[in-house]
Amino acid sequence: MDEAEKEFRQELLVNPNDEQAKYSIAYTLLERKTNTDEAISLLREAVAARLDYSDARYQLGKALIERGDIKEAVEHLESAAQSDPKKDYIHYQLSIAYRRDSRAADAERALKIFRELKEANRREKPAGMGNKTNAP
Repeated sequence: MDEAEKEFRQELLVNPNDEQAKYSIAYTLLERKTNTDEAISLLREAVAARLDYSDARYQLGKALIERGDIKEAVEHLESAAQSDPKKDYIHYQLSIAYRRDSRAADAERALKIFRELKEANRREKPAGMGNKTNAP
């Protein structure tokens, strides 16, 4: 992850507006649980540059839940789910955010969607095959 972060930082020097590089740096920071504030800032920049960037919104929502900023997390996760409704993990994280926001009915609805998508993904793949395309 350290090496990946260095490479993506080099890319930002060449192209400071590269939202994919910003997302990737943020992802490496979040995975290593270092410099969460910078990761959140980079994700906000990536989302501002591309409003439909569902993976950036997902990671931002996840980080905001951990930070306790539930209302903002819900906003980003709802947008991510709208942009990319087939990604089960977004709905799972949204169910967590809803629960922490005391929205039990919404949490159950999001969890139901997650389970339905997860089951549909299992049926689409032959036994023993993972679903790499539906992971953040």
